Amino acid sequence: IALGGAWCWSLSGKMGPSPKSTAKSNVKLLSCKTEKTLDGKENIVLEFAPGFNGGTFSSSKFPGGKKEAVGEVRWEAKSPLGFAPSLEFLESPDNFDALPANQLWVLYLKNNPIRNHGSEIMKKLARQTNLCALDLESSNIADDDLTVVAGLKRLKTLSLNNTNITGASLAKLPQLRQLSAISFSDCTGTSALLAALDESDRLEQLYLDCNSLTPADFKKISTLKNLFELQVNNSNMHNTDLASLTSLTKLNTLDARGCPITASAIETIKKMGKNGLKKLKLSVDDWSKADVRTIQKTIPGAELTINRVRPKDTALTPSDFAGMIKL
Repeated sequence: IALGGAWCWSLSGKMGPSPKSTAKSNVKLLSCKTEKTLDGKENIVLEFAPGFNGGTFSSSKFPGGKKEAVGEVRWEAKSPLGFAPSLEFLESPDNFDALPANQLWVLYLKNNPIRNHGSEIMKKLARQTNLCALDLESSNIADDDLTVVAGLKRLKTLSLNNTNITGASLAKLPQLRQLSAISFSDCTGTSALLAALDESDRLEQLYLDCNSLTPADFKKISTLKNLFELQVNNSNMHNTDLASLTSLTKLNTLDARGCPITASAIETIKKMGKNGLKKLKLSVDDWSKADVRTIQKTIPGAELTINRVRPKDTALTPSDFAGMIKL
């Protein structure tokens, strides 16, 4: 599974309440039908309005793994499907009505987040009970919309970066402890979320950029024994917090840029390297060249940044989500 971290800022900021939909006239997904193939299989056929691009579908059945949502789109009915809708598609929640129920396995909204009609769109997603991966980054949603997410029993990966979802509400999600990847960067209430995840043996990837974490929070993270990747850029991690993570013997990747880690943590980093840490990203503003060389020798793949700046790269892409499930 690959999820990835988040940008630490948003040009538009977090959204306010969603207006009610009056967008019936904007429905562009005109029809959905099934057809039998010569070999007896069943295809689903979607028809989009002329000149309209509804986004991108992903499936192993498409050449190159992807297909633009234009004109007619067909695929084998039993094949898992991923979807990254366009902003135009999201203008009308009713576009979701023509999508076959239980067909989507992955829904990716990072590039085109929900701006309007947030609660209405979320209610439409209740029909997609096979969703395993849901990315709602920067979408105009709130705690009440988690009622829909709670009904997605197969969910394994959830991204809520830069939303108004709170950690206290997410902590109550029934399937929280079955999730293998959570991205909750630039959100509030992280301590409540981590308390609910205490000693989870399912979580493998956790992304908490731009959340001000406490020593107690890092101690909770240290109980996630199967954690493989941790991203905590600009999270106020200190040397003692880093030391608490030496119990994570399966940790392969740590990204902690923008945190005040000093060269005094070198012995801790050496121990983490012996435990299996392979990828490390740190800000090393006041480190000596000798200290930097020591870390690079301990962890050859380490990326050490000389200025404590907000990271500008993000690992979360539609390809990452499609790669989680063999579409």
